[in-house]
Amino acid sequence: LTAKGTGAYRMEKAFVPITWHSYKKFPDLKNLHTVMINEDTAYMVRYNEQFGDFFDVLSYFTNHNPQVRRHLIKELDARKAEGMKKLIIDARSNQGGYWAEGVETASLFTKEPFKMARRGTELFGKPQMIHTVLVGADGRFSDIEVILLVDMYCVSAGDSLVKVLSQCPNVR
Repeated sequence: LTAKGTGAYRMEKAFVPITWHSYKKFPDLKNLHTVMINEDTAYMVRYNEQFGDFFDVLSYFTNHNPQVRRHLIKELDARKAEGMKKLIIDARSNQGGYWAEGVETASLFTKEPFKMARRGTELFGKPQMIHTVLVGADGRFSDIEVILLVDMYCVSAGDSLVKVLSQCPNVR
């Protein structure tokens, strides 16, 4: 991702050119919703890692949010029916929220389960995981090529989303 003169962003060597202008074409796009931007590429915005319901609070304790999972599957199935082969997840300026939203997202893009540190520390100069989360392997969208947009304003659970998605083989 490189900055160009007036603050517009564009991706280098990406499968579809993305500019700040094309992002602004969808000002009413709600968090976790998608739209097709060309015949085979969908765009998903992630303003934060909150779905806005009671399950958000429960997800803090369970590391799962079934409402988010159902919503993502519905959105991505609809885009796949429209011909989606590539997905851009825009996590720029993601304000954070709940870790489980990232875990639910990543599970849809991997066929192999993996553990992620949710909390860690350093002990005698070595990183130690205090609490890990198992990211399940649903994999129903593992055939979709994903590019993740991120900037320095992506914080907290937004960073967690980026970290957990970076472990999926089809995300770059």
